[in-house]
Amino acid sequence: MGENVARVITEGIIFVIEENGIKEEWMIVPQGESDPSRNRISIQSPFAQALLGQKKGARVMIKAPGGEYEVVILEIDENGG
Repeated sequence: MGENVARVITEGIIFVIEENGIKEEWMIVPQGESDPSRNRISIQSPFAQALLGQKKGARVMIKAPGGEYEVVILEIDENGG
């Protein structure tokens, strides 16, 4: 069948973002499994909510307590976490 489905960020998928020239790899995980020191962020966080469903190349504004900032999605790992 070979459907060409665009990859999007979902829970359990590893992805790479860039913010101010700094690249970071992240994974969105269930609430009880979050560990920011290991780049595992809760699905309920504003960061995760802004990125869910986004595609590679998207520029996304993240609303955080300290203000808004923009990230660019550079990669989405098709093999998951």
